Amino acid sequence: MILSIVLPVYNTEMYIRRCIQSILNQDLKSFEVIVINDGSTDNSLEIIKELVGEDNRFKVITTSNQGQANARKMGIDISKGQYIGFLDSDDFISPNYFSRHLDNIVKEEADISILGYKLYYSSNQSINMSNEKIYESYTGDELKYQWISSVQFKGFLWDKVFKRELFNNVIYQTDFNFMEDVAIGNYLFFNAQKIIYDGTPLYYYVQRTDNSVAQEYQKNDIKALECVSFMKNYVTNDKLKTAVEDRYALVALSLMARIRVSNRYENVALNIQRQCKKVKFDFFKSKLPFIYKLLFFLLIKGKYTKNVDTLKDSLIKFKQTIKQYVN
Repeated sequence: MILSIVLPVYNTEMYIRRCIQSILNQDLKSFEVIVINDGSTDNSLEIIKELVGEDNRFKVITTSNQGQANARKMGIDISKGQYIGFLDSDDFISPNYFSRHLDNIVKEEADISILGYKLYYSSNQSINMSNEKIYESYTGDELKYQWISSVQFKGFLWDKVFKRELFNNVIYQTDFNFMEDVAIGNYLFFNAQKIIYDGTPLYYYVQRTDNSVAQEYQKNDIKALECVSFMKNYVTNDKLKTAVEDRYALVALSLMARIRVSNRYENVALNIQRQCKKVKFDFFKSKLPFIYKLLFFLLIKGKYTKNVDTLKDSLIKFKQTIKQYVN
């Protein structure tokens, strides 16, 4: 078996039909799909069984609800493929998605393949989030920089295919939900010798209208900062050091935005501030826009409030609006 596709499913009856159908429509026919039904209480499982039927490429396993990270780990452990890819059950893919991954891996002799993606909205509109003209391979320190900086591609698992051997030394963290992909990706990317990035957008990342809870701060989400701190172990030059510091600042600000939505602001904010004060952030070498450096400075000094976070959102939206008219 050349490819294993790990598909965690939890209460996505509105989307799972399109997702499964897009797998069945792949021009690549030799694969296995490990479907982990993570305790769904809706009709997701029934829809999966209806679509899969007697197709022995699909293995459907039902567990109690343990979260996506646990479901993925289970799928990886069960899988048999030489390569492992992931798919979220509310998303879908183009017919040549997985064949493009494998072609790129073979052609470039790479350990990891990354493809571009589109944001997909319920109105059948989509926004291209990658530049299809970019086709680049990375090794050594440049590979590390691309992973740490998250500029060329993001920390998701679902837009990537990995050589199976990369998972041998992964230590799974399954007790938090924000940036859990990065927690796994750290082990995969820092152990890879070569990666290939192809900006062709063949993955459709569905923007749901019912996922506001996912944007709220959840228990242990502060562990996302540990994911970034882990990257320090692989810093070998000033460029990588700055990239880690910038990533840390952005994650801290993202956490502040998440706790603003929830009702746990004061206690969690203080904890985030304490963690950030330990970081030796070089404001002069930072590549972040001025507004982010200012916000991180306020956070370190304990001056970051809900009102500041609201102002940040307003300024960013204003900048995006102006950019649209200028361009």
